[in-house]
Amino acid sequence: MKINGIAVVISSLVWAASGCNAPAPPQAGMNLIWLEGVTEFEAFETTRAVLREFDFKLEADDVGAGYLRTFPTEETIRGGTGRISEVIFQAPNRIRRVAEAYISAKPGGAQVRLAVKRQRLDTTTHRAFNRERGADDIPSETAIDLDTGSTAEQYETCTPIGRDRALETSIRNALEERLLAARSE
Repeated sequence: MKINGIAVVISSLVWAASGCNAPAPPQAGMNLIWLEGVTEFEAFETTRAVLREFDFKLEADDVGAGYLRTFPTEETIRGGTGRISEVIFQAPNRIRRVAEAYISAKPGGAQVRLAVKRQRLDTTTHRAFNRERGADDIPSETAIDLDTGSTAEQYETCTPIGRDRALETSIRNALEERLLAARSE
């Protein structure tokens, strides 16, 4: 019995490791778009084109897995990121947006799950409120604590601040309009 259990665990790990390089689609937290009478490939190509239309650059583009992910786009806004001090002082904040889409075939059409996630760049705040060096002399800081990250991901500290539902709705409308225009031609 013990050997069978180990075999099941090993075969499960091998099966999981041999999957595609796109992450499994989440079931919640995404805008669900139903496209009736559209193939999975048409939905994928149209979603790709619409994301580019909204000035997103693609980081991950896997037709076989039906997965799209964009590089972060940045802008500076005043207030509106969830902190009381930002509402009062209207200090400028750098905001990043990352779009992610999962496209799948369903009976009678295709389904697109879309999310545009917002992140606040908190590198400056992180440095300002970084704890002072303690009394211990054993180094325990990470690269971001020491400001010595070798890549942007290590150097920057980002805090998730929810989804950009207005942009998701705009992308959804553009996607549906583009497909409607293609059908009427």
